[in-house]
Order: sequence, then structure tokens, then C-alpha cells
Amino acid sequence: MKRTIIFALLSTGGICAGLLALWALTGFSSFGLDRDDLSFLLPGVVMTILLTVGLMAAMVYSDRSGTDKV
Repeated sequence: MKRTIIFALLSTGGICAGLLALWALTGFSSFGLDRDDLSFLLPGVVMTILLTVGLMAAMVYSDRSGTDKV
């Protein structure tokens, strides 16, 4: 379980670091989006990241624990 948590934290951190680097490379512009657009975009991106990392962590945990072996 400890490895799964570490995997999830490192994956989430890596994705966030990549997105921040992309944002920094564009000069911290908001890609032509206004405040209303960003207020919907940011929670959507965060929820997508959490869902993706959570599903991958569940897969890693299931594989390492051996509960899915026939």
C-alpha cells in the first residue's frame, strides 16, 4: 500500500509540474481564456488528474497484492 501511495503522489506531482512548466513557458498567459472559462477549466483538469492517478494506483495495488490472479 505504501508503494501505491508513493506512486500516486509522484504521478500527481509530475503531472502538476508539467502543467506548471507549460504555463510558465507561455509567459503565464491564460491562452486567451477569461476568468469564467478558467473557473470551469481548472477544477475539470484537477478532477481528471485525480481520477486518472487513482485508477492507475488501484491497478498497481491490485497487481502487486495478487488479488486479481486466477
